[in-house]
Amino acid sequence: MDKIIGCGRSITEKSDEIMVKVERDKHVSTAEIARELGIDHKTVLNHLHKAGYKKKLDWVPHELNVRNMMDRINICGRKFMAFFPLD
Repeated sequence: MDKIIGCGRSITEKSDEIMVKVERDKHVSTAEIARELGIDHKTVLNHLHKAGYKKKLDWVPHELNVRNMMDRINICGRKFMAFFPLD
């Protein structure tokens, strides 16, 4: 059974509404979502964090694919070599 919050809507319903807004507009702010849904700003942040989203330039799922991981490894390796050359 879903927990009920403030205005009588379930947590699941609020979470779904938050996700719909983020999917519709990746640039939407958490303050704007909170204001539109009548919930606390921190609640919006918690829901997005639990769903695995991170704010970069847009709201994006924080999962790396293989290419992203390899890019990060290569960049770290180059930065390491810049500070600690093998010469």
